[in-house]
Amino acid sequence: MLRTIVILFSLILTSLPASATPADEFIGFTFPQLTTDPAAWVLPGDTVFGALYPVEREARLFLSNNGQVDSLSYDTAIAPDYMRGIKNSMMALKFKPAKAMDVKTAAVLPLKVTFSSSGRSNIATLTLPINYINGTRDRALIERTLVENGFTLPGLEHFPSYFFSVPKDSGRVEYDYSLYKVKVDKTGRMLEFVEQSTSNTKLSELFTITARYARFRPTRYKDSSYPAEFYLMARFFDDLHYPTTPWPPDSKSQQNEIYDRYRLETVLYLDSLLSPAYPVNLSGTFGFPGMSIDRDSVPTDINITSDGRLEWAVYGKNISAQSRRNLNQVLKQVRLIPAMDSTGHATGFRGQLLISCTGSNKLRITEKWLPPTESR
Repeated sequence: MLRTIVILFSLILTSLPASATPADEFIGFTFPQLTTDPAAWVLPGDTVFGALYPVEREARLFLSNNGQVDSLSYDTAIAPDYMRGIKNSMMALKFKPAKAMDVKTAAVLPLKVTFSSSGRSNIATLTLPINYINGTRDRALIERTLVENGFTLPGLEHFPSYFFSVPKDSGRVEYDYSLYKVKVDKTGRMLEFVEQSTSNTKLSELFTITARYARFRPTRYKDSSYPAEFYLMARFFDDLHYPTTPWPPDSKSQQNEIYDRYRLETVLYLDSLLSPAYPVNLSGTFGFPGMSIDRDSVPTDINITSDGRLEWAVYGKNISAQSRRNLNQVLKQVRLIPAMDSTGHATGFRGQLLISCTGSNKLRITEKWLPPTESR
């Protein structure tokens, strides 16, 4: 018997109170806005180390309630010279202050710095949770910022999977999905549950009925709770081929098969990419008789088509012609579930693999775009 697995994406749209524009504010928190020129933020006395291939480092800035950087932290165990060389520049960054529920506040601001080289120039690029200049947002950094500044994110607390039994005549296809807009009050009581789009009306109707018995979580900040609006994304599969976060969180200890029917994953806002491509078969090793590969780890940029095919690969290191031919042959074995956009359609996706020779003519291939906790 096929087991039904439901993938749930809780997508926060906005929360109350909300006085700022949606671009500035998430669930009552107005993000610090960089006022330093991002194209010329490195001080003349600091040193930017070059990198043949981009090197990404994470840092946390501790901002005062006037937007000044009081201190910063970063992992000193991994290539510390990169961050040490630009420490003065990081401390000199200027921001418009953060606000929590319309009140200026000190804030923790996680960010990333990418080091690269172009010609004879070394470049250090900032990635902020929200880049007000080019309008980009980083989901993981936004969520980390909110949590580190005392917010509890709205979303799903309990879904009664025992009520969700898929009928045989549901007209299933491989990538069925449903997207809902949810409103809850400050106690988490559901006020509205409206279907936005779906690929399977029968499944959506059944899911909507089941959701009446679900429990939701409102926005919380310190000791207060607030109403919230968010999106809930359900993806339906007959089998689960990739790692996700179990729901409920303690299901591993309960060993209850009912809870193993679905997985929960949360992202902070609805944009064009709903979920990235997921590898189906990267959990083991790859190879074939007579394979000969240079003993090295090779970062590899790839392009994945909307039907999950690996269309092309660009190797980030100089390798022999024989290794290139063999790696091309190996990559033909990689299978992926396509990325999906916010309309529920499969879409193209670009990512990076790390190909490592593990000895005995065997390769291990690791996807680099999934969070570390999800990687196998």
